[in-house]
Amino acid sequence: SFGINVGFVDGRHQWMFGASKMLTDTATGNGAGDSIGNDGLGRLPEQINREQLLASWRAILICDRCSVQLTAAMTQDDYLEKDMQTGNSQYSGTFSYQTSPVSSLEFNYSTLKLSYSGSDRLSSSVGGNDYTFTYVSVGYQYTFANQVSIETFLRREEREQPSTLRSGYTENKIGTALNYRF
Repeated sequence: SFGINVGFVDGRHQWMFGASKMLTDTATGNGAGDSIGNDGLGRLPEQINREQLLASWRAILICDRCSVQLTAAMTQDDYLEKDMQTGNSQYSGTFSYQTSPVSSLEFNYSTLKLSYSGSDRLSSSVGGNDYTFTYVSVGYQYTFANQVSIETFLRREEREQPSTLRSGYTENKIGTALNYRF
């Protein structure tokens, strides 16, 4: 496997580009050594050749407390033991406002499209059908002096799966997270 990341800072702008290629499996880091398999359906991890690309731009715009970030990421998985390929592309835009030196308000919009191809795609655990996720969120974060932060958020998630009889869904979520930075 190999990977490369390049970053560039120019005054109020930050650019980041990354690319990687690796031989891995579908276990997604959960051990997958049990007899059930990583997908809960009895399927064991499968070897994949994964290629990833990432481009990100962040800039301080409008005012010194405002920042905008745009990100594009793509992943292509080629299954080695069967005729199936998966791909996903994700695009996001974030606007952040630093309300004080220790708190911020953030608005985010992102979309994730997953696609499947190959003759074995219909036997996969997700059914091999393309679908799209869309996320819209607003969040507030406060950081305490001891590197502990608390975040609260509202999020709307929509899944569209136009090529099947299965319908998509829409979820509204509210949550709070407590983080500690080492």
